[in-house]
Amino acid sequence: TLFPSTTLFRSSSTTQSFTHIDAPRHVYKDGITNDQISLDRLIGDAAVIDLMHKRPNDVITAADLEEAGGHVRAGDITIIRTGWTERGPWGTERFWREMIYLAEDGGEWLDKKDVKAIAVDFLPDLPQFYIDDDDQMRPTDLDHPTHMRLMKKGLVFVEWCTNLTAIKQPRVKFYCLPLRLVGTDGAPARVIAIEEE
Repeated sequence: TLFPSTTLFRSSSTTQSFTHIDAPRHVYKDGITNDQISLDRLIGDAAVIDLMHKRPNDVITAADLEEAGGHVRAGDITIIRTGWTERGPWGTERFWREMIYLAEDGGEWLDKKDVKAIAVDFLPDLPQFYIDDDDQMRPTDLDHPTHMRLMKKGLVFVEWCTNLTAIKQPRVKFYCLPLRLVGTDGAPARVIAIEEE
C-alpha cells in the first residue's frame, strides 16, 4: 500500500497535493527520495498519448495505449491525457467519484515500453474509491500495482497535470521541476511542454 504523505511544507500542503511528482519512496521504504531524483528523468523527449475520448469512470487499458501510443519510444517521458483535471474538475467530489483510471495491464504496457517517467491528468493506477449502497464514497482495498511495478525500476510519476489539452503535437519537449524537498516521497512541481516547430 502507499505510505501516507505526511510531510508538510509551510503547513499548507503535502507532497501529494496538486501537480506533483511521486518518487519511488512513495511506495518503497528503501526507494529513492524526491531530492535524489536526477533531473534527466524529468526532462526530455515526450510522447503524448491522446485519450480525450475517455468518459467518466472509464478504465485505460493496454489496448488503449497500444492503439494511441504507437509513437512512444524507449526512454521517453510519456504524457497520457484525458482532460480529467479540467473536466472533473479538480477539487470536486465528482473528480474522485468518477475518476478515469489505469488498468494493471496499462502499467505493464508502460513497463514494456521502457519509458522513464509518466505524466498524467487522471489516476495512474486502480481506483482509490468505490460508491457504496448509500451513495457514499468509500476507500477501496485495492493495491497499487502500477506504482509498485514501475517505481521498483526507479520510474517517476508526474500526477495531476493540468492543461494537457493545449498540447497540439504528438511529441514535445517536457520539463518537470519539482521543489527540492529533502527526504520526501514527492513534491509539488512546475510542469511545461514545449512544442517545436
